[in-house]
Amino acid sequence: MPKPHKLGWCSCGTRFFLGWSAHFTHHLSYFLASSFFPIQEAINADLIADQTTHVAMTATSTPQAKSLFRLVPEGFVSMKKESFDDSGDLQLIVGAEGSPEITTFTVCSRALSRGSPVFRRMLNGPWTEKQPLDGSAWTVKLPEDHPSSMRVLLGILHAHFRHVHPIWPILQLYQLCVCADKYDITQPLSPWAASWCMQTRMTPRATTEDNAQAAWIAWVLGDKELLEMATKELVWKSKPASLRSMTAPCLVHLDSTGILERVKGTQRVKAARFVETLQDIWRQYLPSQALGNICVESSYSASSEDKKCCGILILGSLTASLNSAGLLPSSKPPKYEDITLHDLGDSGRRIAQEIVTRPSRGSNTHKSCGPGLKILLAANTIQNPATILTDADCEHLSKRAKEIGVVHSLF
Repeated sequence: MPKPHKLGWCSCGTRFFLGWSAHFTHHLSYFLASSFFPIQEAINADLIADQTTHVAMTATSTPQAKSLFRLVPEGFVSMKKESFDDSGDLQLIVGAEGSPEITTFTVCSRALSRGSPVFRRMLNGPWTEKQPLDGSAWTVKLPEDHPSSMRVLLGILHAHFRHVHPIWPILQLYQLCVCADKYDITQPLSPWAASWCMQTRMTPRATTEDNAQAAWIAWVLGDKELLEMATKELVWKSKPASLRSMTAPCLVHLDSTGILERVKGTQRVKAARFVETLQDIWRQYLPSQALGNICVESSYSASSEDKKCCGILILGSLTASLNSAGLLPSSKPPKYEDITLHDLGDSGRRIAQEIVTRPSRGSNTHKSCGPGLKILLAANTIQNPATILTDADCEHLSKRAKEIGVVHSLF
């Protein structure tokens, strides 16, 4: 009797396995689809909140997550609950009403009062946040605060440090410092403040908001070096229009220190002074008798006609460059709302490079003719702003640094 072909047995086995797998997968998918809603109704609100948050975070990652996310009822708002003290007598509802991140924290009111003078006055004073006398649940709403930031601060006050990280993105660290400053919980941040400040100094900051947030972090944690770096970046690389809009919360916080107004004032003064320097140079060359004096070629072979021709070339190229940059004097006051000092400095360097002198002939080089060097010096000056910190600012930073432990040799 001939032996069965091995390939035939293999093919049959494969077909059986694939058919069984398809059958099993069909029933499993039917079971999951039919069971999801009863299970969803049975589980408690905390688990729903956790699943909703997880799905929302991963909805753009996988098709399975997108499918699961669509099964969550539209308009559903989770209420997460976390406890820092099983015997806690106070519940803090943190986050804006209707926000998916709103969280109820069970805490010890005495721990909050010990760690925060603001909470001590709030919870023990004659305010609506005080403990009810009728024995009902003690609940305080904090709709303006970020749950993630309050989670870190409440954890520190209750000696729960699992939510404290040595490295934070600038936005999260800024939000944490906003809450810490609001409730005067800065001293408990001492073990991590130095590493947070160092991390922020080393992180590239590309936008006005990044630098404003870094400046606020430095103000709260007492880091003078970081504050000087961030404010110089604001002066140099921020458009005045973006600083005057005052829509970003970080600008509002920074404005409360008086620093933002000094940033805007420094921008106005430096921009006006730089443009005035360029226009004064241009005006010096306007009189016809001055054209021969523009050329500084001292060779005996340089005739008066050569010098006058050199002066005409310099004045013409300077006029064209200033006009192209929109920096020629006019009856309308110049507008600097949408241009940074960095851009103004670049314009100055470009103008200096575009100045044309008489071509060299023999020993007459004309390389030193024209105001190019003066314009370059002015451009370099505008892009190296001095510190805008006052003695009062430095005193605040020094005091805060000593309280928290972020002490630098700059003090």
